This record gives sequence, structure tokens and C-alpha cells, in this order.
Amino acid sequence: MRNEDLVAVIDSIIRPSKKLEFEGNGVIRPAEKDITKIGVCVDLTDHVAAEAKRLGIDQMVVHHYFADGVIEKASSMSTGLYGSHLPLDTMPDGLIDSFASVFGVNCTAPVSVNYKGHEIGNAAVLLRVGGKNIGYFFDRVMSELSHLGSLSAKVVNYRQRLHGNQRRFERVIVSAGTFIRPEFMQQLQELDPHLYIAGNAGSDSEEYARSNGIAFMTIGDFESHAVGMQRFADRLRSAVNRPGMDKMRVYFIPNYKT
Repeated sequence: MRNEDLVAVIDSIIRPSKKLEFEGNGVIRPAEKDITKIGVCVDLTDHVAAEAKRLGIDQMVVHHYFADGVIEKASSMSTGLYGSHLPLDTMPDGLIDSFASVFGVNCTAPVSVNYKGHEIGNAAVLLRVGGKNIGYFFDRVMSELSHLGSLSAKVVNYRQRLHGNQRRFERVIVSAGTFIRPEFMQQLQELDPHLYIAGNAGSDSEEYARSNGIAFMTIGDFESHAVGMQRFADRLRSAVNRPGMDKMRVYFIPNYKT
């Protein structure tokens, strides 16, 4: 498959919005030859690079393509590089929706936030959970994501400090990556979320949570993105292996050995 043909397929899945053009999305480095093997990853770690080389990957699709050294690493691997961050996060059934689905709740609503002066739709998902304790969410993470290897969920709960002995949550905000930040929590105050769940929390988030009686749970950046990236790889595999197309292989490569 040629570079331009693969890009057309990927874009048809992600459907990048013009509202997100400020961040960039697309080919960072064209593949050096026709593409027969595609690697999909959250981060282009040393483990991913080694696996991509072993598998003979021609083109990488990387979520955190802007991290230091990614372009240089792709060049040393002689692979093409396609990057997509917020478009892949926020698209329907994207990384954020996929992570939210881990919690088995059907009553959901998209949540928008302002980020760098831009309105980001579906930046998180509001779950109406009908009164679950923190153990429910912890157990869902451990059971649904156990295939990723060692999981380490962290719970910070200052809600009881302002709301008495409340141990059950009705409204939960879920997002991927480092969504737990004061700037977002402040914007979402009117929703009165009882709990935030995301990959990571910003450095000043715990102090903000303490001051404002907020509870949150983090599970790790890669872990919060992995379900969605696996599903994206599955969708891409189906899209590039339709009748009349040359056989293509698509691999989801985890950040580390699992």
C-alpha cells in the first residue's frame, strides 16, 4: 500500500476535525517503501522500536508522536510515522470512549473542556453510575485491563473532607492521559462530579483536590490509552484488508513487554 492510500484510510477512521488542527495530525515521516506491515502504539518506547524492527514494520501510527526523540527514532528504524493525539482521543469510540467503556456503564454523556483556547468536544465522558463505591471502579480496572500486566491504581479521596462520610459515587468523569488538572476540574465544577478517573494527574492536582474536596483515581497514562489503541488497530486492520486489497498486517505494540 502506498503512503497516500494508507493516510486516506486512517483519516477515514479518525476523521480529524478542523477544530483540532492547532495540534497537528497526519504524516510526520513518510514510509520509505510500499507498506505491508503497520505498527500501532501509544508511545514509541525502546520496547516498541525493538518489536517493530523484529516484526518488519514499515509504518508506525503513534499517539504521542510529539515526545522527545520520536522522529529521530522512527528515522533510525527506517519506518514511516503517522501521528494523531487529540483527534484519536476524542473521536467517537476513540481512546477516551474506549477507556470509559471499561466501567460497564451505559448511561453516559460527552464532556467538553477549553484547552489552549480551543473548545475540545468529547474530552471526557460523564458516567451516571447509580451509587458505586471506589472498590467497584478499582475492580473493573483490574479485571478489564489485567492483560496489560502489572497495574497500579492510585486513589486520592478528599471528598469525605467536605461531604462527610459519603462513600458512594453517582457522577464520575472519565478521560485518558493526564486529564486530572485544576484547569479542567475547575471548568467542570457545575457538573458536580463525585469522582475523576484518568491516566495521570498533574503535579498540582492533589493540592487542588484537597482544597476542593475532590476524589480521583489514576491508573497510568499507557494503561488509560491501551484499550482504545488496541481497538483502533483492530479497526485499521479491517479497513486495510477489504476485498481487492493486498494483504496487510496490523499490530498493536504495547509500551513494554506484557
